[in-house]
Amino acid sequence: MLAWDPALAAAARKHVLRMTQEKLLEHQYEGEPSLRDRAAAAGAHFSLVAENIAVAKDAEQVHMGWMHSPGHRGNILDPDLTSIGIATVEARGYLFAAQDFSRAVEALTIEQQEKRVAGLLAASGFKASTGTEDARKTCKSSSGPPGKPSVYFRFETADLSQLPEGLAAKLGSMQVRNAAVGACPPQGGTGFTRYRVAVLFF
Repeated sequence: MLAWDPALAAAARKHVLRMTQEKLLEHQYEGEPSLRDRAAAAGAHFSLVAENIAVAKDAEQVHMGWMHSPGHRGNILDPDLTSIGIATVEARGYLFAAQDFSRAVEALTIEQQEKRVAGLLAASGFKASTGTEDARKTCKSSSGPPGKPSVYFRFETADLSQLPEGLAAKLGSMQVRNAAVGACPPQGGTGFTRYRVAVLFF
């Protein structure tokens, strides 16, 4: 089931207004940001994004056109897409429409990210602290931790409901049961929402 996302709707409306000014239908016009960048700029948080666009005489024709097109229908029925925003604008006797879809990602603060990972570690029998200076420095670094301990794991993910497979697989063989969790902004802005986290074991 798709949830309504006002940020996606805002991104869709901005594109529809541009569609009404152009001669051809495009997902990206000259000088316009990509769908990914438009959605992110509007405030959407996502790990996957897709779009349907159309122009027709009325809403029924728009809908029928999308449902009889394999690609457009695929977006509407894609189980990996969880959110939607829709915009329509009437211009020159036609209805211009856009549907923006995404797989939504929670908007979590650094502290919330750390607590989420610490909770997952606690469920596996580890005593995990959050927000330590060394853990956050390790998160921001492209090398190892600034000091001890020597065992650490750094990862980026869009899903903090579970630990990455590589980290989860190592937990059973850990000789230590204490951990420090530090989160930081991901390296390189891509528009997609991702969490960057470091876990130090000691």
